[in-house]
Amino acid sequence: MARFEIPFSWSRLRGNNHRSLLAIHKKYGDRVRVAPSIVSHTTGDIWKDAYGHVKGNAEFPKDTAFVPYNGVHGILTADRTDHRRFRHLFSHAFSQQGLLSQEARVQGHIDGFIEQMKTRAGKEPLNMVEWFNWLTFDIIADMSFGQSFECVEKMETHPWVVGILQGVKAAVWFTVLGRYGLLGFLFKILPQKLLDARRTNYEYVSAKLDTRIEHAGDIRGDLLDTVLQKPLDDPEKASLLPPEQRYLNEEELKSICGNFVLAGSETTATLLSGAIFLLLTHPRVHEKLVKELRETFPTSESITIAAANDKSPFLLQVLNECLRVYPPVPFIFPRSVPAGGATISGHFYPEGTQMATCAMAANFVESNFARPNEFLPERWLPKDQRPKEFQNDNANGSFQPFSTGPRNCIGRNLAYAEQRVTLAKFLWNFDLSIPKGVSGWEKWIQEMDVFILWEKNPLMVDVKVRKGI
Repeated sequence: MARFEIPFSWSRLRGNNHRSLLAIHKKYGDRVRVAPSIVSHTTGDIWKDAYGHVKGNAEFPKDTAFVPYNGVHGILTADRTDHRRFRHLFSHAFSQQGLLSQEARVQGHIDGFIEQMKTRAGKEPLNMVEWFNWLTFDIIADMSFGQSFECVEKMETHPWVVGILQGVKAAVWFTVLGRYGLLGFLFKILPQKLLDARRTNYEYVSAKLDTRIEHAGDIRGDLLDTVLQKPLDDPEKASLLPPEQRYLNEEELKSICGNFVLAGSETTATLLSGAIFLLLTHPRVHEKLVKELRETFPTSESITIAAANDKSPFLLQVLNECLRVYPPVPFIFPRSVPAGGATISGHFYPEGTQMATCAMAANFVESNFARPNEFLPERWLPKDQRPKEFQNDNANGSFQPFSTGPRNCIGRNLAYAEQRVTLAKFLWNFDLSIPKGVSGWEKWIQEMDVFILWEKNPLMVDVKVRKGI
């Protein structure tokens, strides 16, 4: 079937590509041709050879089939030159120092989430997918535009959030069919609500950004403070300048902010939802983590970004294992071999061959992890402390939840901080359990499809305020 690309493309459109790739790698090994010009890898060498960057070597470009609504690429899909420019402009905002300067803003949202949840706890099972989406969208909207969606406060999903998730599903079709030159045909067959979602998302970003630009001189402590201190480029004039002399134009900023809202919300909400599911289906781990958090932190307020990172080692191990078992981005994003060809994992590939890795395959093969189908946070202990059977786990660096190289996730510091503080405060404040009489609860991940991101079903959880606080 690797002689034809249609089966591979069809599995991506159906949402089961992650399952088929894992099955293929388990059968054929760590390097498999899954389509005429696409080779999937599960070894860590792929990150160094194709996603990393060696000075003087050409970059392996991303798949260019996807076209943003406004035709202008943001930080996720820009070419090498523009990506470097965008990354430089936002580097401070996403640095550890920049994050600490924004901690009060992030903590305010998390504390508001805890207090609002207390008003609903103990009454009926709560959909944690919904609640975590509310929180993370509120945080990234506030940090990107200086305005929250107020989802947590209103306990309702903002229409933009719905549009973003529909837009992601549309993006799968644009990415896959764009490879065949069928975008015109796509506009005829794709459900209108998915096409409308692309336009609506663009309009929401435009409106929010216009308001933020009106207050460009204000220091709000958000991600746009620095870039809005200078006037944005006129696109026509900027096009006459060498790329390295350009600043940022409004359409570029719209695409970048759209990237921030998507990547900075849905992925973190997914990881948090997955963490709750995995903890409740593994009582030993759940009890151990709750015990550590409640013995380490005297109050909920004492759980700061720094403290969550430094004082709760088992929390970090649990989150790493959650990222392995339930990676927030399980889709495959190929890179193309540049002119002249390249050697990957000791094998030479000609120009144009697409190299890829899928976390759901790499994270579940025994060549990378012992007992890969089991949820075992102990595998992430320091090497001199971990059990002998896990000594060779991730030995080749196959586990890269935020990618690696010059295009690794610019928001990884923010994501780690949100994940750690939110999960720590949530478990410190609440006792959780699986609702009685719910059938199929343990299959929540197993039955999920992937359209770039996980298409999550509700995750209903009994939430009760911890006694004695």
